[in-house]
Amino acid sequence: MNKYINPFYSFFNRHLFFLFVLLPLILVAGLGSGLVGVVFSFVASAWLLMRKKYDEVLLLLFFVLIMGDSRSPYFAFFKDVRIALVLFVGLISFFYIKTRGFKLDKSIIFLFPFFFVSVLSFFYSPIPFVAFPRTISFFLIPFIVFHFGKYVVLDTGGVFFSDIVLFGLCVLLLGDIVYVFNPSLVSYFEGIDTRVQGVFGNPNGLAIFSFLLFALVLYLRRNSILFSRGFFNFSLFLIFLNVVLSGSRTSLACIIILLVGGWIMSKSLKFRLLFIFIFLPAVLFLGGAIFWNIVSSNEVLALRFRVETIESAGGRLEPWLWGYDQVWKAPFVGKGFGYDSFVYQSKIPYSLRSVYRGWNAAFSGVLALLLDVGFLGLGLLILFWGRLFSCIKDRKFILPFLLALVLSSVFESWVAASLNAFMILFYFTLLSGQAFPLQNDNP
Repeated sequence: MNKYINPFYSFFNRHLFFLFVLLPLILVAGLGSGLVGVVFSFVASAWLLMRKKYDEVLLLLFFVLIMGDSRSPYFAFFKDVRIALVLFVGLISFFYIKTRGFKLDKSIIFLFPFFFVSVLSFFYSPIPFVAFPRTISFFLIPFIVFHFGKYVVLDTGGVFFSDIVLFGLCVLLLGDIVYVFNPSLVSYFEGIDTRVQGVFGNPNGLAIFSFLLFALVLYLRRNSILFSRGFFNFSLFLIFLNVVLSGSRTSLACIIILLVGGWIMSKSLKFRLLFIFIFLPAVLFLGGAIFWNIVSSNEVLALRFRVETIESAGGRLEPWLWGYDQVWKAPFVGKGFGYDSFVYQSKIPYSLRSVYRGWNAAFSGVLALLLDVGFLGLGLLILFWGRLFSCIKDRKFILPFLLALVLSSVFESWVAASLNAFMILFYFTLLSGQAFPLQNDNP
């Protein structure tokens, strides 16, 4: 039991005041008055900076981005807090390049062409007040992670990554505990089906967070000594449980890709070729048929995995085709961040959107980026991400993670937004790829 408790005990001990005093005070302040919550969050981050608690500044930003995804009216003030905090930490990152020796990461140079196109698309936006903060944050989030975050990693010797993982696991555990005692508080009701959403705004948010958290846990387990096998298995169980409770088929498939892909990539080239071209097609065909028969014949499983909507990609296929036609109205640079939701909600009748959820937004990261920043912007963003993937030291991790990312990007729209916990967690995983394995570690 100690192997499961000790990491949490060490984490709580390192950040005792931050976790049990500062964060509750921010919550209480915000519940009393949204404006007070914003001001108190800003003061708290400034106080942490003065005390050189740089790791807790990033943990605070991570917490705020997580809570900003909530749709509870009690936590609505976090949507303002996250904008203010991203701007504040971003400005601090710029300032500290000169005054504190924070080195400029060369990978960020590859982000500037995309940022230029996204600024250009902003001038075509029908919702400039929505597009502006999203445009700025799309640049600031990776800038913060690969400058401020990189300094924190060097300063803490990599322990910061375990803090991110443990904080994320605490978020999942909190949602599960609430679900046990009061399911309605953390549940999403979709017809006769009930899906768990935890502290997030919807079940898919919980699932995406779980998938990205697992990618970070898996990489650290493979390339560092931060986590034992027992703790890794516990993390896998908890993450897998939350994905199943969320009912997300996409994130479940992404985790399977990471696990199976990582196992395959650890084998010899001959085995990989045999598996990919002979065993994998057979497993997919036979295993898929068996899984489909089991799920479709069981009423509970059929309801949980929504088998009736698989053929239409969860009801997304027709809205995707309509959205793709809209792309050609501004194919090169799009019409600014947020347009992917605006175009559906402004042109599709409410009578249709209220019945079919898929008509409310693009619900695809690839399609959303095409609508927001066009083909040129999407291409330049892929160039930037390609640069970050090329810096991952464990080369065998790249392909499974890339395949899982592509699958998630097609079926989920989180990659077209930055003011959420998913994008920063994605960048934390890529940053861990630069930090580990250390020279004295055995992958």
